[in-house]
Amino acid sequence: MKYSICISVYNSEEIVEQFLTPLLSTNYEIVVINGGSTDRTGDLLSQFNQRIKLINQKCTRGMGKRNGQEIVNRKCHGR
Repeated sequence: MKYSICISVYNSEEIVEQFLTPLLSTNYEIVVINGGSTDRTGDLLSQFNQRIKLINQKCTRGMGKRNGQEIVNRKCHGR
């Protein structure tokens, strides 16, 4: 059975590496939605590009919980 880990981040440069690194040793699909971060979060996430599916949103305004869930449903293939 395959599982997906779906994470939404915004301006998380201080924690994103230490949070994602342990997940890389799993067999789970990892999907990260960067919600328009203005710090180095996007740059740090792009270093993981071989192992994670990165979705960059330009802006979080107007992107409600339902829209975020629809993105996750389209991009994740696990349970």
